[in-house]
Amino acid sequence: MTLGGDELARPTKQGVDYFPLDVHMDDKIKFVEIKYKLEGFAIVVKLMQRIYSQGYWCTWTDDELLLFSDEIKADMELVSDVVAECLERGFFNKKLYEDYNILTSNGIQKRYKEIVRRRKDVNMIEEYLLIDGNWGVNDDINPTSSRQDDDKSTQSKVNKTKEDNKERSKLKFGTHHLKLSELLFKEIRKNNASAKEPNLEDWANTFRLMMERDKRNGKDIQDVILFSQSHEFWHMNILSADKLRKQFDRLYMEMNKSNGSRTEKGSRKVADF
Repeated sequence: MTLGGDELARPTKQGVDYFPLDVHMDDKIKFVEIKYKLEGFAIVVKLMQRIYSQGYWCTWTDDELLLFSDEIKADMELVSDVVAECLERGFFNKKLYEDYNILTSNGIQKRYKEIVRRRKDVNMIEEYLLIDGNWGVNDDINPTSSRQDDDKSTQSKVNKTKEDNKERSKLKFGTHHLKLSELLFKEIRKNNASAKEPNLEDWANTFRLMMERDKRNGKDIQDVILFSQSHEFWHMNILSADKLRKQFDRLYMEMNKSNGSRTEKGSRKVADF
């Protein structure tokens, strides 16, 4: 059987075969090493290998955690703790992790860009980028025309990726997440009529993370919102979805301890969870 060009075409390699490891490590890694000793340091290096083998980012979900831990023969809880420390210290970008479940950083992208600077075809996902500039060049005989063609090709890929990610971004949260955002803001407004309206979609995404990543029950979130905004102390401190997420465990315990079961007395159905 004869194969045509399309059948023989292979995806362009995006990973690299090496990456620089600085002799003098940054303080972010020092904290990891202090807390988790050499095993923690080794986990970070293995994570860097995983990222650079794929490009300038890698997906990080519960499944990835399980596979990675098994691959390097490390305790899964330890790996999870090390990644959490790296995110808190800024070694990995926390916002991109929370929004897209990926691990990357400004430094990783700068080093990757330098390594692939002579490649003709480098795929970029605009939403994942933390640094500016075009990545990769074309070194054909006619550099001027080739560079123009490459720029057009790269721009086309970026535009397509941007459109794809716009569609995906619409699915980052559901109607029930948005209703929780609206409920929280409505309750805040009861205590402060001049409260400035936030980005409710950002709040909705936080509620999505609470339900998907923190495994919070939607009904419990609803009840905690109502409890927090009727509480003498908490209504002045829980003024965003992020704050609610951070204090959720404490709020939930206080709610259950409050007399008269605030959950049953004050809950109102917002959405089906």
